[in-house]
Amino acid sequence: MRSSSAAEMIKSNRILILKAVRILVAAVILIHANSLELSSFVSVLLSLASVLVAGYDLIMNAADSIWRRDFFNYSVIILFAVIVGFFASYSKEVCLLVILYQAGNMLLDYALRRGNEELLGFVSGKDAEALRSIIKQPEATKSSLLKKAAPTLRLAVKIAVAVAVLYAVLMPFITDMTFRMSIRRGLMLMLAAAPAAALVSLPLCAEAGIAISAANGVIIRDSEVFERMSSVTVAVLDKGDVFSDGAPKLSSISSPILDSGTFKALAAYIAYNSKLRIAEPIVSAYTGTVQPQLIESFSEIAGEGMEITIRGVSLCIMSRDIFELRGIDIPEAELRDGLTFYMAIAGKYAGRLSFKENINPYAQALVADLREQCGVKTILLSEDSEGTTAASTEALDADEYHYSCTDERKNEIISDIRNELQPGECIMYVSAEDGKLHSPADIDACVGDCVEADISLSAIGIFGLPTVYAASKKLIKVQKITLLAMLALKLILMILALTGSATMWFIAFVDMIFAAAAVLAITVVVGRAEEMQEE
Repeated sequence: MRSSSAAEMIKSNRILILKAVRILVAAVILIHANSLELSSFVSVLLSLASVLVAGYDLIMNAADSIWRRDFFNYSVIILFAVIVGFFASYSKEVCLLVILYQAGNMLLDYALRRGNEELLGFVSGKDAEALRSIIKQPEATKSSLLKKAAPTLRLAVKIAVAVAVLYAVLMPFITDMTFRMSIRRGLMLMLAAAPAAALVSLPLCAEAGIAISAANGVIIRDSEVFERMSSVTVAVLDKGDVFSDGAPKLSSISSPILDSGTFKALAAYIAYNSKLRIAEPIVSAYTGTVQPQLIESFSEIAGEGMEITIRGVSLCIMSRDIFELRGIDIPEAELRDGLTFYMAIAGKYAGRLSFKENINPYAQALVADLREQCGVKTILLSEDSEGTTAASTEALDADEYHYSCTDERKNEIISDIRNELQPGECIMYVSAEDGKLHSPADIDACVGDCVEADISLSAIGIFGLPTVYAASKKLIKVQKITLLAMLALKLILMILALTGSATMWFIAFVDMIFAAAAVLAITVVVGRAEEMQEE
């Protein structure tokens, strides 16, 4: 991968050097065309040669856009201005238009390359490879703001072209302006209206957001997901594997009537067919072999326990709440807090199973940051019983909880919460389902490598979510400011064009310089990512 990146950099450098040489050669040709005493025909030929040398790739891009019926592409508009400008005897100005546009475009390419290097250098290791693969996908870095604005911008260009044509044709009839002058101003209006700067800088803003996220262990699939993060008002958090280490460990057993071996054997039979997360450690604790054909019936209550029948005798492992509902007395000395279940044989108390699970010590800080820094409500989902889930919720200081949750129940809860949100609000679901549970949430985040999830979180990535939320807010603001600045610049350039106070090359060059400046500004935002985290 590194050798591939080095090859790409060498290729990029060669393209920049070649473009710089072409621009210099074109400038020399133009100088000779206008400084030597040459015939008009030779001077025009040299000017044409200057355009061809400097703008070869521009002409190829314009031809490709025309082939794709993208007639209002910026390269097509510039080529149109060059052709019409030559016929209107503005050969020197259109030559400068191509040369300076290409010079500005070269600066923009350099700024984009440096910006991408900054983004990739901001992330290291496995996350850098994930980031590199994401930003290579054009669709992944398309700004949603630009997607929304693109139809309006395209319409504005079409209107500007129509107005420019009408201006060039009608102004000589209603004023003392010459056709040559009206054509020149009409061409300037077309160039001023084309939104080249925003089309380049806003996608880099999206890349910057994805890079900041990756640096915090949050691998986001595309820019729309990153921008959606700023609208999250509810975070639904799955306790298992997110805040705890998944399957709890069987820490102790106790039975007033059974020896340890018999107790573990019966517990293993009860848990053998169960999908509850306490089942695996129970079965693993038994060193013998379970004979499933002896199990006559099996049932379980989500989060509360399981029950079997062997030779007509009922055996169960249930929570304290179920024992109380069934009227099964638990000796006071056997009662324990935390994740504890109890065994009964034929409706009589037979023993206790206590489990230990490691809760991430930073989980409470995450919940607090989501609430205080982001204004996000946190809801805990758990497969455990009500008592255990309530205790975990209190320890984490979450806002709400739901217990005894199956996968289907989790989807129902998320769907209900989502339906209660106001327009513009989003819900995020954080789980460790390895992509198996695709929820109705606006954003699916998963701890680990998840193929279907919108966000993949590293082991510490979940604690980077508040930073990503803040970065999303800030970079959306940067995008809006960039777009508004671009619109203001366009308005100024159009006024200058209509009043004849500018030139075609000045308008094109300023547009490229603005785009390069926007790219550099976004790169600075990336460099300040640590300050975002502190904020």
